[in-house]
Amino acid sequence: MDYTSKIIILFISITIGCLSGELLAFDNNEIGSMSEQTFLILEKSLKDYLDNQSSDQDTGNHRSAVEALISAYKMYIDKNPENIYARRQLIDMYILIHQYDEALEEWSEIISREPDNDSLLNDCGIFYSDHVYRPLEAAMFFKKAISINPHVADYHANLGLIYFVGRHVIAEQSGWTLPETFSQILKEYDTARRLDPKNYLHARDYAQNFVMADTFGVSFDPKQAIQAWKDCLSCDMTPRQFVYVYIQIARLSMLIEDKDQAKICLQKALEYDTNNETARQLLNQLYSN
Repeated sequence: MDYTSKIIILFISITIGCLSGELLAFDNNEIGSMSEQTFLILEKSLKDYLDNQSSDQDTGNHRSAVEALISAYKMYIDKNPENIYARRQLIDMYILIHQYDEALEEWSEIISREPDNDSLLNDCGIFYSDHVYRPLEAAMFFKKAISINPHVADYHANLGLIYFVGRHVIAEQSGWTLPETFSQILKEYDTARRLDPKNYLHARDYAQNFVMADTFGVSFDPKQAIQAWKDCLSCDMTPRQFVYVYIQIARLSMLIEDKDQAKICLQKALEYDTNNETARQLLNQLYSN
């Protein structure tokens, strides 16, 4: 069977939902020698097929679609080893079926080819953080990304997060006390929010850390936390986010017995959501006292 016929049969098989052995009819040279445009069309067809399968990832059809994509990417990479896009997509497929060792091997290959690509270093750090939970390696990649490009807020936020979730091993490896680790966490989140001052998520994450101060052996300062939440108000936020922030300020204000500020914030929250039960309950509590 010639190459064109194989292509036609493969696309028909994908369309009718039957992959069987059609992809295996291609050898590495044929997949690898596809033009980038043809390969991207093949990739899209396979991904569309994957999306149409059950959301239950244990089904045979879902797994066969993922494995077909893995085969296609591996064949293409074999002839185009410099194609980072295909390698990244291959990693995503490995993750879908929990083949993390294979994904790690692919990340090692990518970083060896692109050691100064800050975006890839950051993505590699996310993989180590989210999928194999190796905080030390994750932190290393985030710090490398920052050393190359210190002006990306997400890199600092990611480093702050891995410092938080991996605080014990990070502190031990870095020679920090837990209070010093907490200081480093705040530093990274503060840098993130200053680099991207309109980003609500960075400002929120910075503010949320203060309530965890006791976990690090640091005295909780509600006034400092209130100011951090107030800083969120200058960010681009949805009405729901405004409500959340005003309620956080109100709760902390009640903690320091600043009832007037608490009332103002709860009234602001109700301006955004007149039926918010939490704001109403807190406001009733204030007036009843």
